[in-house]
This record gives sequence, C-alpha cells and structure tokens, in this order.
Amino acid sequence: MFMPQHNETHRTVLWGLVLAAGDGKRLQPYVQELNGGHLPKQFVNFIGQRSMLEHTFERAEKLIPPEKILTIVGKHHLALGRRTQPWQD
Repeated sequence: MFMPQHNETHRTVLWGLVLAAGDGKRLQPYVQELNGGHLPKQFVNFIGQRSMLEHTFERAEKLIPPEKILTIVGKHHLALGRRTQPWQD
C-alpha cells in the first residue's frame, strides 16, 4: 500500500468511507430505553451531545478533509444522514 511521507500530501491523497447503513438491531432495546424510540445506533448520542456518526467524522477529519469523506447510509436513513453531514448530497 502506498503511504506518502509528508502529512499534507497524505491528506490530499486519502478519501474516507464511513459505513452507516445498518439498523442497529442488536442495540435496539438499549437505544429505546436511552432514547425513547427507534433510532439506528450511528445516529444516537451515547456520549455527550454528538452521535456516534459525528464522533466518527471528527476522528476522520484529523486525517482527511471533510469534502473527501463519503458516508454510506441506507435509503431509509438518508434524511438522518443528511442532517448529520449536510455538505454531502
């Protein structure tokens, strides 16, 4: 695998792909208890004011510019994904 030596070159070469298409079935009982309704775990605020997906973006943006981070969501979660990452359409 090619890995550039210079950090800025590294940032211009990399793209990020965030997979967030699941329904979160295994955690659903806990999410319902915590949140009071059905919401896939990637959109739930387990820690602080941000969702798991937003925490993932924050970590990814340390290595990759936001415009080069793509998110894969299911069609039925598209509205939630757009609200979390508004620059991606």
